Amino acid sequence: MPRIATVLLTLLLATTAFAETPSALISSLDGQALLITKDGKTPAAPLATLGPRTLLELRGGATMTVVFFESDSIEQYTGPALIGVGAKRGKVFHGPETARKVTAANSALVREIEPTALVHPEGSGKLSARRVNDKTEVSWTTDVAGPYQVSVVKPAQFGERQTQVWSKDVDTKQVVYDGPKLSDKLTYYVEVAAGENTIGVSPFRVSGGKAKGLTEAEAEAKRIKLEDPHNTTSHVLLSILYSQNGLNDKAVEALNEAIQAQPEEAAFESRMKTMMADVNKQAESNTAYARGYYQAVDQYWGTETYFDPDAWRWDGWDF
Repeated sequence: MPRIATVLLTLLLATTAFAETPSALISSLDGQALLITKDGKTPAAPLATLGPRTLLELRGGATMTVVFFESDSIEQYTGPALIGVGAKRGKVFHGPETARKVTAANSALVREIEPTALVHPEGSGKLSARRVNDKTEVSWTTDVAGPYQVSVVKPAQFGERQTQVWSKDVDTKQVVYDGPKLSDKLTYYVEVAAGENTIGVSPFRVSGGKAKGLTEAEAEAKRIKLEDPHNTTSHVLLSILYSQNGLNDKAVEALNEAIQAQPEEAAFESRMKTMMADVNKQAESNTAYARGYYQAVDQYWGTETYFDPDAWRWDGWDF
């Protein structure tokens, strides 16, 4: 790569704002709930990532399942209640203590998920990185003309700085990674740029085969399904786990089970469309997408509530 292009790409990577790693994820929701932060209120939905100091207001009759990545736990909340989301667990601020229930501790399903890969910045085009014949293939779509600069970045962690492990200039919209061997225990980011235009950034992992942790997660999901066939959490988490390990077909199958259990959930339909596109199954994508998840959130319910987030103290959360 020419020196000027190398300097430009290095500056671009240095200023890329990778999203904060979430502490929790809403895996299921039956009923109406609000997600409240210091920035405002939005309707809650499955697959929404949560950071510490988030409030969840559940309306009467609503039930929600939230997974916490640092504690590898799964909690279930029942409305009406106001729940505070911490780094490791939830806490009931308004409502009975029975509104919060820990349904699983040391969950393999939660432990094997890489939370960093759940959030990433969006570029001006669609970017995907997947395993094809034991090689990592990166492809993208964009109206921005090339040439393109493709790079793989190891995010900052455990006090280490973010580092670039590979880069390449190409004229096509597809490239096969041929850099140093990557660890199957880490999540990397691949970024594509055209000059000063960022085309896209996407997390990916190198699958080292069917690891023991994945087998344990599958066994746990099977147990949950036998205990409660209508539970969507096991399907959602298993779908995320398969996707992060490059097992896209299995990820689609797992998410489809969640859709069958809760066919009216718009968030599942949206996720299915994205996944189908990633594995070039547009026909199935149109079918899964056809149920019309384009409903405006205002059709569900308003955001007026008895609780005033402007008066809430957003500091001092030590749980």
